[in-house]
Amino acid sequence: MTKLSAGDYILVAVDKVGCGIEFVDVQTRKSLKRLNMPSRPHEIVIAPDEATAYVTIYGDGIYGNNVHRGHQIAIIDLKKREVTGFIDISPYQAPHGLTWDANGKLWITVDKSRHVLCVDPETRTIEDAVACDTDGCHWVVATQGGKKIYTSNKDTDNLCVIDPTTRKLVKRVTVPNGTEGIDSSRNGKWIYTSDHKDPKLIVIDTHKDEIKQTIDLRGYKDISFWEDHEMRVRTTLDDKYVVISGYKWDVAVIVDAAAPESQTLLQTKKGPMGFGFPPFDVNQVYLADHDSGSISVIDLTTKQFVESFPCGTGVECMEFILAK
Repeated sequence: MTKLSAGDYILVAVDKVGCGIEFVDVQTRKSLKRLNMPSRPHEIVIAPDEATAYVTIYGDGIYGNNVHRGHQIAIIDLKKREVTGFIDISPYQAPHGLTWDANGKLWITVDKSRHVLCVDPETRTIEDAVACDTDGCHWVVATQGGKKIYTSNKDTDNLCVIDPTTRKLVKRVTVPNGTEGIDSSRNGKWIYTSDHKDPKLIVIDTHKDEIKQTIDLRGYKDISFWEDHEMRVRTTLDDKYVVISGYKWDVAVIVDAAAPESQTLLQTKKGPMGFGFPPFDVNQVYLADHDSGSISVIDLTTKQFVESFPCGTGVECMEFILAK
């Protein structure tokens, strides 16, 4: 099998601030096409067949101050690079995180409505709504294979565990300060999430649904306990590292998953947010410089920034797709 290279991929970036989607040539770093979106697109997920992307339209505010809340999921044809329609999730409001289960159903957090929705992307209808009954149900992730679903809850002392087969909330894992970013290891054994009020990484055993370890993230400056400690958490494609962005701190942290005391703190451009993982190079991570109108590239071998290029007005997250 021929190994794919950077030229075989396109970067799809969600420009939250600029209300658009950018299709970027990975080699030239130039925009191939831009789609205008309603206010404001937040998160993106690629369908299992890689032909379609879904983007949440959160509303024109931010978490905690989102008066004009969205109620749509944009559907994007990745081959034509066009918006082909919307899924209306009314009366639920403020859709944010997205993930897939094993049966090809789309799960979406609606933080103002305190639910996680199960949506059939084919019929574009809500099949179920699981009540989390908790403030800040903001992010959602499925384990490998979509067998379990976890939500991070910003302002409540637990995160939720959902069985997508029965579509029931089966457990709450106590996390006293609430949680922020969340991701699953690629092998499905661990959930990684960040503490909402302290710079800590929390590791959850997915077999027991219990906290295995809490890791202090070193080098963070003190900020007010009451500020929104916005942090993104992702695992690299090879499960070797956990990467965390600290929006209010202008830092990114690389944690060795096998030896979490081994950490590298990088100073970033202003307002770092989401990560992208190029399938053609497991030793690279792309970071959205949300407040700086750019995307930066980190080399995981040297643990240093190697490049930055302009993209949109304020990119929040991104994914890679095949060019053809």
